[in-house]
Amino acid sequence: MHMRYIVLILTILTLNYGCKKNIKDGGKGVLVNDSSGIFGEWKWTSSNSGLYTSVAVPDSIITLALNPADTYAIEVNGQVVKKGTFSITINNYLDTILHFNNFPPTDQTSNSIRFGTYSVGRQTFFVDNVVNTYNDTLQFLSFPISPEAYNSVFAKR
Repeated sequence: MHMRYIVLILTILTLNYGCKKNIKDGGKGVLVNDSSGIFGEWKWTSSNSGLYTSVAVPDSIITLALNPADTYAIEVNGQVVKKGTFSITINNYLDTILHFNNFPPTDQTSNSIRFGTYSVGRQTFFVDNVVNTYNDTLQFLSFPISPEAYNSVFAKR
């Protein structure tokens, strides 16, 4: 009987202190996983998927600007190459999902996924991304998550 109480208390402590902190996004009522904020200008540093790794090169600086008005701009060496709007939602697993509204859609069947993407130099942006922030780092993980999920890392500018 005492063991049940110990397990219950440990479960409550884990759920209370082990989960990501969520805040409200500009009064919109949408929860956003946020430690330093997703809004601002981010410089792409690297991406990986399985055995594949791609890193930024000094002569091709790729940046992503995410604005509180739900607009974005992707730049290469200061020149805008793609811009549009995005939306943020929370899925059933409490992941924060960022969706680029003007990217090709992802097609998913029972046995395959064809991701909607937009490629810029060595970086591939996916239409849907699980978003995480930590200090001055932004991380995108392609969604839906699959064994060959694509992970991109950006540094705050």
